[in-house]
Amino acid sequence: MDVALSIFSDTFVLRVSGDMRLWNREDGNERLVNLLRTQENLPKQMILNLAEVKHLDSLGVGALARVLVECGKQEMNLNVVLPAGLPGQVLKSVRIFDAWPTFLDEADALRAAVGAVPSASQGAAKSS
Repeated sequence: MDVALSIFSDTFVLRVSGDMRLWNREDGNERLVNLLRTQENLPKQMILNLAEVKHLDSLGVGALARVLVECGKQEMNLNVVLPAGLPGQVLKSVRIFDAWPTFLDEADALRAAVGAVPSASQGAAKSS
């Protein structure tokens, strides 16, 4: 699992890519949450970009749930870019992101975060 952080227009972007099968990889389970906890002066907008996640297991889903909890503690508004294929289907099935707007790509999520477009919770990326 690879993780990258950036800030655009007062929006924190957390990009997760690769393999999120975290069984037997305890460091990966803590890594995402620790990245949020160690940042100073986090913006109130966050994009969680999972577009490049290729594999996912239950511990990976659990790690994402912990990110959601941390965002709540930080009072951050969250936009989510879901991965394609099976990882995206799994996340839609477990409904972990139902309370947040989801997007097909980071550019749309970023535009929504800075107020340029309406939330994609009404868009095609969100399943009913």
